[in-house]
Amino acid sequence: ISIVASDDGFNTTTGTGGEANDGSCLYIKGGTIAVSSGSDGLDGNGNIVMTGGTVVIQGPASQPEVAVDYNGTFKISGGLFIASGPNSGMMIQAPSTSSTAYSVKATGSLAASTLFHVQNSSGADIVTFKPLRKTYYVVFSSPSLVSGGSYSIYTGGSVSGGTNTNGLYTGGAYSGGTLKKTFTLSSKVTSVSF
Repeated sequence: ISIVASDDGFNTTTGTGGEANDGSCLYIKGGTIAVSSGSDGLDGNGNIVMTGGTVVIQGPASQPEVAVDYNGTFKISGGLFIASGPNSGMMIQAPSTSSTAYSVKATGSLAASTLFHVQNSSGADIVTFKPLRKTYYVVFSSPSLVSGGSYSIYTGGSVSGGTNTNGLYTGGAYSGGTLKKTFTLSSKVTSVSF
């Protein structure tokens, strides 16, 4: 599924509105979902459950909109998820700490079309992503993230080969970036600045 939206990419609701959990749920069980949104990429007025697949969200250009907005919980147990968005302060959300998969919320200034790359201590690629718009944060979850693991964030550089899906590169060779941060995965949702 590939979506370019002036407003929300996905929005689930029972129709009651408001900021409380309305009991609706967006289930993502597989496939590839690519969203470029003018407002929230995924907007769950209830809960979001991801058990597999790949989700790539190019979030909105400005606050108060965010890449992901949910009123209940966002639980990830499988698949690859990555999303970028603007500085929306306390509105910025990562997956819930009740997830079984690990996530990272990385904040820092990143110009449009500047690569964001994460690799583990062995040099293996975890994620390579190019935001379409100026970005303040990148949130991602991957089966390759493990508790206690050491990871490094690079920005800039280039990718040779591979496949580009809505800014997410797979199968290519990353090089030439600048090391911004090395961190240890310490919890289900680890927050870092770069």
